[in-house]
Amino acid sequence: MKLTPLLFLFVLVQSYCFSQTEQSGLKDPNPANRTDEYEMIILDGDTLLRNNVTNELYNKGFRKVRDEYGNKVFRTDWMNTDWNTNEFNPYESTDVEWPLLINFSNDQFTVPVEGVVTSRYGWRKGRAHRGIDLDLVTGDNVRVAMDGKVRFAQYYGGYGNCIVVRHNNGLETVYAHLSKIIVQPNTYVYSGQVIGKGGNTGRSYGSHLHFEVRYKNNAINPEYIFTFEDQYGINAHQLYVDERWADPRKHRSYKKSIISVRSEPMFAQQPSTMAKPTQQASQSLSKPSNDGLTKQTPAQSSGLSKAKTSTHIIQSGDTLAKIASRYGTTVNTLCELNGISKSSILRVGAELRVN
Repeated sequence: MKLTPLLFLFVLVQSYCFSQTEQSGLKDPNPANRTDEYEMIILDGDTLLRNNVTNELYNKGFRKVRDEYGNKVFRTDWMNTDWNTNEFNPYESTDVEWPLLINFSNDQFTVPVEGVVTSRYGWRKGRAHRGIDLDLVTGDNVRVAMDGKVRFAQYYGGYGNCIVVRHNNGLETVYAHLSKIIVQPNTYVYSGQVIGKGGNTGRSYGSHLHFEVRYKNNAINPEYIFTFEDQYGINAHQLYVDERWADPRKHRSYKKSIISVRSEPMFAQQPSTMAKPTQQASQSLSKPSNDGLTKQTPAQSSGLSKAKTSTHIIQSGDTLAKIASRYGTTVNTLCELNGISKSSILRVGAELRVN
């Protein structure tokens, strides 16, 4: 009779321990042991992990993403907000507060086609022309303007064979009238990568590329953002877009609008900071190389200090060849600067010296 209480207590303790062990396995505080609860996403150009329960952000090493003061970082999830691969316009609301600030950071621009601009953004034959037309021959390569992710790639009414690429700053670029689409939705693409072949599909009279820049389905005059003549590139690494640059009625397709780039808020804007693309291009943009890809060196990067351009933060998808191409250097030079070999593994988030 005396053994019964002891036996009961032993069984109770064992059951409690087993229960705690089972629970600890399910509630393991170490996120590295619970990767199924995390989704890999791209936020402002960074590859991060988001907890599906708490929405907390971690880097790929499962360290919480916080600012310098230890506070949780709130970022704009451009790549996942209103993401739809079957709709040309997936946005439930297209209202935008103007002026709109667009940041390009270390983005590199490649002109989609090195062709003459045959029709510009603006009013054309009684209707809005919401992009620019670049001359080409059917079958010519069409390249993506900046790094991004393919959101839409299919035949779409008057656009014909059409590709929409979303970029890390919230912009989307549109490539229309293609004869062939060679990328799939949800695919990451890099500036200068061939994504299709030029053509004459849809509502088109002659082979050309119809190229658009949109923000939440609001078209923006591409020539305010990029330079398509003489020197190809981004007009400034921080752009304030006024509503007039999104209104085709204020432009004419048969002539180039007078471009005055705003890189500062209106209340701080001074006449000396207003510059035409050709003036900024001479300081910040590089000429295209023979293969049509824009090469930018740290010294040519507008709006970025020398300190920021001396190192590169490795991102998902980076290779030594790609980094060398972006900064106008060579793989051998990168290896010498960083004491690594060509076969070294690049860790996402690590710094790499580039000059």
